[in-house]
Amino acid sequence: MSDVQAVEEGAGTMTGPTSEEAAASEPTAAAVPAAAVSKTETAEAEPAVVTASASAPQAPVLELRDVVAGYGPFRALFGVSFEVAPGEALALVGSNGVGKTTVARVASGLVTPTQGTVHVDGVDMTGAKPYRYARAGVAHATEGRSVFATLTVEENLALSFGRVRGKRGVREALEQAYELFPVLGERRRQLAGSMSGGQQRMLSMARVMVEVPKILVADELSLGLAPIIVAELYEALRKLREQGTALLIVEQQVAHALDLCDRVVLLGHGSVEWTGASADAGDVVTQAFEPAH
Repeated sequence: MSDVQAVEEGAGTMTGPTSEEAAASEPTAAAVPAAAVSKTETAEAEPAVVTASASAPQAPVLELRDVVAGYGPFRALFGVSFEVAPGEALALVGSNGVGKTTVARVASGLVTPTQGTVHVDGVDMTGAKPYRYARAGVAHATEGRSVFATLTVEENLALSFGRVRGKRGVREALEQAYELFPVLGERRRQLAGSMSGGQQRMLSMARVMVEVPKILVADELSLGLAPIIVAELYEALRKLREQGTALLIVEQQVAHALDLCDRVVLLGHGSVEWTGASADAGDVVTQAFEPAH
């Protein structure tokens, strides 16, 4: 199958699954097109929309309640609960292998909890297809790179933007992407596969950030990248937040995440071990990453 065919058929996942979670591989919520569905599927998969009264407090843009999840017989999460308020930035941190990526996949519909529920804007989305999460405003920038190597930078972006905005909206979206990441504008005619790892990461991020989702779930942005590239990515996230997008930043290298985020959730062995303000997280996080004696 060609790269273009893969995009048009809804396989525009920002990256392939990690080796840890290959069994859960599905299209990423941020890149799944709004495919037509039958009335039967809609009735089964689409949660009922609950309209809140004007006087009611605003619901969290994302909430996990007592989530238990895993892959086949392997259980990765044990009763995870937290919420992200509209416009808030929340850092989900923890050492490698504690379940952070599984939380990100649950939050975007790629993994369905075996127990517990997932709510978006107060609506129970548990068990809904990933594109339902995308329609509800959840974007997922997965770990690693996700580009079509044999297409140019501009072709990669145009394919993504065209599905969402149509042909007439592509030019404006491209301009926004190049303003967000100027290096992409400089390399618009370059094959994506020939760019550096950091530039490919910027390209994959631009494909979802230009659409200004309600919440962006960003998984391990800093993994394998030079510090200067990481700083540029986090500056782009800061600008996205200023436009009203909430952030769930999943990180193992926590310095940038703590600087950007309001609150921190510390995950350990599939459970929430601590949650609190970023300003209070320094000692807690340091102790969590200290090697066991």
